[in-house]
Amino acid sequence: MFGLIIEFTIDAFVGFGSVGRIVQELYDTAEERGFECCIAYGRGDAPDGYNTYKIGSKAGVIEAGIESRILDNHGFASRNATKRLIAFIEKFNPDVINLHSIHGYYLNIKILFDYLHKTHRKVVWTLHDCWPISSHSGFIQLNDAGKIPQYESKYDSTQYPKNLWWHRKSKNYFKKESVFTQIEIQDLVLVTPSVWLKNLINISYLSKYDCRVINNGIDLSGPRIKSVQVK
Repeated sequence: MFGLIIEFTIDAFVGFGSVGRIVQELYDTAEERGFECCIAYGRGDAPDGYNTYKIGSKAGVIEAGIESRILDNHGFASRNATKRLIAFIEKFNPDVINLHSIHGYYLNIKILFDYLHKTHRKVVWTLHDCWPISSHSGFIQLNDAGKIPQYESKYDSTQYPKNLWWHRKSKNYFKKESVFTQIEIQDLVLVTPSVWLKNLINISYLSKYDCRVINNGIDLSGPRIKSVQVK
């Protein structure tokens, strides 16, 4: 008989938006199967009836947003909030840590991944966009050589996460590479919702990790488009 599995999930939202609803549904499924669960989130409010931890504050999100727009250091603010999160994780003592959208003005990725590297807990990281492997934006286009660009165009700074002044896109690429690749191969599994994103992961600096495709589900009980006969 297996013992109790304790699962900890980190995302920007819970119960709101596409990823936030996925996180909520995963919690429901895991709890039904006997897992003890907790969701840490950084934005908005959590629905009632869930074991949650709020990362930081609204003022902290605003401060991180200002840093991101002026200094182009998205993901490297929220220092104290991330340290408090780590203290909570240590107290909760999970067997598995699930990561989802770790951008969104609420986390310091270096502090978090330094901890994940040292703690050797099992980590499952579901990537919902290209931000973890880009120099700046959430979506990337391959260069003429078919590779992920280490420096994106000035236009990309106008996309999420917006940057208005100091551009550090080339530096950010290598900072992310250093931060995200320090976890031991056996401690991290990547998940993508599509083969397309997995193919990008396979030519990125995250290619050394096991990456699996788990497609997002859809509700088949809702309205359906009926076939129409063309006269």
